[in-house]
Amino acid sequence: LASGDPEIMKMIAVENELTKLDSVRGSWLRNRQLLQMKLESHRHQQTGLARKIAILKQAIQIRDQHEEKDFRLRVLEKEYQTRKEAGAALNRAFLQYGREGKLIGKYRGFALQAQLLGSIHDPIEMNIRLQFGEGHSLRAKVGESGLATIQSVDAVLRGLEGAVQKLKSQSAQHGEDISAIESGLNQPWDAAERYTQLKEDLVILKQRVLKDDTNTEGEVSTHAQTSAEVKIVEEAQEEAPHILRPMEGELNLTHILQAVHAAERAAFPDLDKDGISLDEETVRTLEAEASSSVAFAQFSRAALDASGQQPSFGDWLDAHAGKAKVSKPGKRAGLPTETAQLTFF
Repeated sequence: LASGDPEIMKMIAVENELTKLDSVRGSWLRNRQLLQMKLESHRHQQTGLARKIAILKQAIQIRDQHEEKDFRLRVLEKEYQTRKEAGAALNRAFLQYGREGKLIGKYRGFALQAQLLGSIHDPIEMNIRLQFGEGHSLRAKVGESGLATIQSVDAVLRGLEGAVQKLKSQSAQHGEDISAIESGLNQPWDAAERYTQLKEDLVILKQRVLKDDTNTEGEVSTHAQTSAEVKIVEEAQEEAPHILRPMEGELNLTHILQAVHAAERAAFPDLDKDGISLDEETVRTLEAEASSSVAFAQFSRAALDASGQQPSFGDWLDAHAGKAKVSKPGKRAGLPTETAQLTFF
């Protein structure tokens, strides 16, 4: 790819900007997920608070329905009308039935249940549970004295409205948080439009670049075919160095092939598609040429090995008469001008 291609440069710029926006978008998505988790948590807590408020309102209703002018509290099978005596009896019943979690009395519409966690000598919690409704209860503490226990029970019943108000305040705060989070979740990403546009631009740019690559590959394929032809010609030139190379490194394939064919026709006038014809005259000519070549080779070897004055080829033939047969030189066939220009002499 050309580094200066404007389409490629633009594609790189778009990809770089998208990389930055991807990072920003990732942070935005993570923050959005956290907000969704907080939203679910606030909704869950608000639902729990609403349930607690409903339970406390039920307790308030029971308390108000059993409001009496005079104090009365039943412990086991006996009813007490003074707080001090009722508290003392309640503590004794707790010590007796606390481990069993038994109901030990009744007060203002609530069943009183002893609850001891741990042991009497090492207690973890000592509670009086005010049971009401379907498995609901309020918790009061067992005091060091019976009167303290009764005061704890009365304090729980008096504080129901305050507990409801506190829960309502918490629920309202959760409601505000829910509204704020929902508003934030409804807000789109600021760079969403730019991000989408860049995505679309990148798709278009990639299509253009890929199309250009396809065209380039076609050109490369054509060039490769031409290069293959050039390579074949160059290999032929190495095997036949008498063929002259064209000027300035250019290869004129037509010119070279015509010259090669002309040289073949001059050297082998009887050459055709089926091969060289074999007859008596042709064989004698080939034998004579072979004999002359052998004689000349022997003379060349003798010239290389001799010391002093080098004899002529005629003297050498006279001295070695009978050892070498040389055919009479005949008239050399003339070569076409085109072939002569392609041979070294």
